Parts: sequence; C-alpha cells; structure tokens
Amino acid sequence: MSNPRLAGQDTEISILIDNEVVNTITAVKSFDFTWKMSTKQEEYVGETGPRFDDFFEGLSGRIEFDLEGSDALVLAETIKQRAQNRASSTRISIKSTLQFPNGDRAIINIPNSFYSDIPLGVAGRTEYGRMTLNWSAETGRIVSR
Repeated sequence: MSNPRLAGQDTEISILIDNEVVNTITAVKSFDFTWKMSTKQEEYVGETGPRFDDFFEGLSGRIEFDLEGSDALVLAETIKQRAQNRASSTRISIKSTLQFPNGDRAIINIPNSFYSDIPLGVAGRTEYGRMTLNWSAETGRIVSR
C-alpha cells in the first residue's frame, strides 16, 4: 500500500495586501508554484564532456479561483494602481500552507509578488465567475514545521 499524498484539501492559499488577508479569495480552484531555473553548458578543449551550471531566476505561478466577493476586484485594482505608480510601496504577498498526511507541514511564503494579465471570466449562465492571477516573484521562502 502506498503512502498518502498531499491533496488539494490539505492546502490553504492566502493572498495579502500589505499584510492584510484578502478575505473572500477562498474558492481556489488551482495553485501552481514554479522555481524558475536556467542551465548553462560549456565545452572546453582537452575535456571529454561538457560542464554544466544552474541559475535561479525567481519564482512564478498561477492562482485560479471562483469569485465570492468584490475583494478580488479590489485586488486587481490594487495591482493595476501599483503598476501605474512605480513609487508605490504596496506589497502583495502569497502564503500557502501544505499539511502532509504524515504530519509534516510546510509554509510557502512569497513576500512580494508581481502580476501579468488578470483575466476575469464568466463562461455561462450556470458557471461561476473566475479570475486567474499569473504571478512572478524575486524570491520566496519555504518553512517546514
């Protein structure tokens, strides 16, 4: 029998504006997190194979959620205003808590995230309104407990 694995029900996602949780972004459909890396390969005379290096290039991801209140629209407006006012000190953070079935717990903390296009869609009469946040960040931290 295999060990239980992390499931979506074991994951909590929070978005914070200047350390205040955006309360109505709770119907999260999916959360993706990517450590962005690149590799470099060089070949040298007198060596029989290439040498490799890897370089960290930040973080990126995507959060897709159903709309439960206007907080998501306020968030989109805050992101837009920060992008228009480069002197803004507004910080938009992402925090994810992963509770593993074996009792391990990890917290992913992204202290300052930046966003590209923010689509909002309602696909039909019986479909829920949905928003997607595509984000990037310079750094983040994973804390295990």
